[in-house]
Amino acid sequence: MNTILCGNVIPPIGQSPTASEMLSALEDLYIICDRFSHAIRTHLGVSMGIIDDHLAGYTLERKDYEDAKSALQAILGTLNSVRDITNPPRFMPEEVSLGEFIESEANQKFGLDPALQLFTETEGVALRVRYDRKLLYRALRCLLQYANSRQQRYTAGDDSPISLRLIEQRNGSSRIIIEFNQSGSSDNTLYRQARTWRDISIIDHATESLGLLFAERVFELHGGSSEFRFTEPTTFSFIANLTLAEGDGVF
Repeated sequence: MNTILCGNVIPPIGQSPTASEMLSALEDLYIICDRFSHAIRTHLGVSMGIIDDHLAGYTLERKDYEDAKSALQAILGTLNSVRDITNPPRFMPEEVSLGEFIESEANQKFGLDPALQLFTETEGVALRVRYDRKLLYRALRCLLQYANSRQQRYTAGDDSPISLRLIEQRNGSSRIIIEFNQSGSSDNTLYRQARTWRDISIIDHATESLGLLFAERVFELHGGSSEFRFTEPTTFSFIANLTLAEGDGVF
């Protein structure tokens, strides 16, 4: 059974990885470690500051303990995110009705905060792909988590929902498009140069952007591809291109 590091398939024991595979896996690992250090630095500082005050003999208030607990919970949350990204479940592809899958999971908001505004639109619910259900779920969840995190950080003004659309292509493929609008972000100009989800992960140091690496690799692992488009003035579009399963179940 192969191991997947951020979607990079690492050959089993006895089979040596290629130089390209090794470099790609190391690059992903570097990005994860760099992002992890950014994500926990502030929380560690809060916790250590409170511990230092206690050791120095200062009287701590209830809020100090609550702050320390919140900081530690945030660190644990980051650890769980890294674990999920680097240790996905077994790869077991099966034929999936894409429209029905999206509609059923969207009703549960892909495990996200119920307050998330999510608009779903599926065309041709009979579209079928050969995917690992758990990986597909987690890839879409990572994308929506990232979109939601940016909506929370930068208010769009009109409180517009995140849209998830499924579109059938003429060339035997389908597209999943996750789109959202936002304004007020000082780093929007950086996104004009981005073309891939990896680019976004490098530009944006939020913990949630690590999930973009995972989602990108999931679609590549299943023979698909991904795109990113940032159109003026504030539209962010994450596009996943999926090959449809043929009648014999092979895509």
